[in-house]
Amino acid sequence: MEFAEHLLQKRHEGKQNLQKAISHWLPDEKIVVLSQSTDGLAILRRTGSQKQRSVKHSSMRPHLLAEMAAYKPDDEVTENS
Repeated sequence: MEFAEHLLQKRHEGKQNLQKAISHWLPDEKIVVLSQSTDGLAILRRTGSQKQRSVKHSSMRPHLLAEMAAYKPDDEVTENS
């Protein structure tokens, strides 16, 4: 039984380390262990019932409107640019 307890402890430590690393990019998300097929179905059900978040940066993009545009190259062109 000592070996099984050791494995559970290592799994828990690994899950905590992974959660800490992921929380930098996804602070609201949690790590879930999928040990049975029913766990996968529960995750799919949970994901499907979540409210979709709007993407804020896409609505804040500046837009340029013009009736006419023309390309005028520079007279002084250098080799390095």
